[in-house]
Amino acid sequence: MQIHYDDEVDVLSIRKENSSGVFESLIYDCGVAVELATKDGNDIAGLLIEGASAFLPLGEKDYDAESDTLQVGRIVADADLVTENGDLTAYWQASEIVPEDYDAIGVAIRNASVYFENMVILSREPAIH
Repeated sequence: MQIHYDDEVDVLSIRKENSSGVFESLIYDCGVAVELATKDGNDIAGLLIEGASAFLPLGEKDYDAESDTLQVGRIVADADLVTENGDLTAYWQASEIVPEDYDAIGVAIRNASVYFENMVILSREPAIH
């Protein structure tokens, strides 16, 4: 899993190798999007977080050090669907608009400290005038 943080736009990207480039925003937080492994599935392949500085450094927000898990969005025991891909787990609820579909509501990242330790920070050099 690769984690990149772009400090210029404050966006964190967490990606597995099997990503499709298709994203679905969390229904209760449009600044967070789940990357799907397939175009019309619910299998998680990554995560994109706008305003990521709220979570950095790891432990600032929604991080449980005891379980080494970062939780983003709503993590609920009674989710209608739960999908996993390695240390990424996505939580879904049945769509109120399209009954046979699911809406993303939350993501958990297990072993977060391991991944965040190797996070690549994408900084841009200031322009020389």
